[in-house]
Amino acid sequence: MSFAQKYCNTHPFSSNAFDLSHCQLGAINGLPFLLSSHIMTDLTMVCLRSSVRAVNDKHLQRIQEITRMNPDKLIGSAELEAEFKQLMRDHVNFVKSMHDKSLDPSVQRMYATRKNACEQADDYVSSCVKHLKNQGKPFIVSDAKDFMKTANSRAELKETKDIDIQSALDRKVREPRRLILHVGAIFEATVNADKFSQSQIMMMTKLPPKENVYNGWDIPMLAAPAEFKASLVNNDLVESDLIEQGWTRVNISLSPERLITTNGTESYRSQYTLR
Repeated sequence: MSFAQKYCNTHPFSSNAFDLSHCQLGAINGLPFLLSSHIMTDLTMVCLRSSVRAVNDKHLQRIQEITRMNPDKLIGSAELEAEFKQLMRDHVNFVKSMHDKSLDPSVQRMYATRKNACEQADDYVSSCVKHLKNQGKPFIVSDAKDFMKTANSRAELKETKDIDIQSALDRKVREPRRLILHVGAIFEATVNADKFSQSQIMMMTKLPPKENVYNGWDIPMLAAPAEFKASLVNNDLVESDLIEQGWTRVNISLSPERLITTNGTESYRSQYTLR
């Protein structure tokens, strides 16, 4: 939780002003944080006329607009039905499976649930490996190491391949089981650090030595400017061009030891803080 401003004093009826995400705080006496009688809220409402992902795509905006209309209006309008079907035919590419040849590693994949995303993550890495091999490009696969011990015990953490533990970590941590590293690869940071923040875009411009990755040493990356939100980046740009645009050199470390408790065990995943 990061505080934008804070005014501290110890006088009665004094106040602290701060900017934070209410989702990070638990309820107070059964009430959500922003509804507590102890908190005075001042909210600015913003009307979003289209989703963030569709901001530069007028066709996707129209598809979303139609799907959000009143069902009674849709049922009684042959014009809207025809327009929607035409939009889908012209601007949506349907495939039978995620293994379709048209879905190369440059295609962004989104899933309805985290479970589906975790299940498909390994397939995505495998497809990237195949694609890079066909192009003759060097790459490194960073495999996570999962550790566990009995909960609330003094036992040492030991590496595990237990499927239930791995599945629990898939659900509760942001780092994946496998990361594929190659020049031009785009990632999101999964933690806050001194020189970058969680969800900030990262690009690999130089492939580190394999022994560095296998030993868990820090790997160099370029971090996008803080205001940069796009997930698709022109990875043909050289490092000097990106630095001129405000990107900065950073080092990415393995994830810290964050214990997850499940079914009487404590576990954590050691993987680079990327996804």
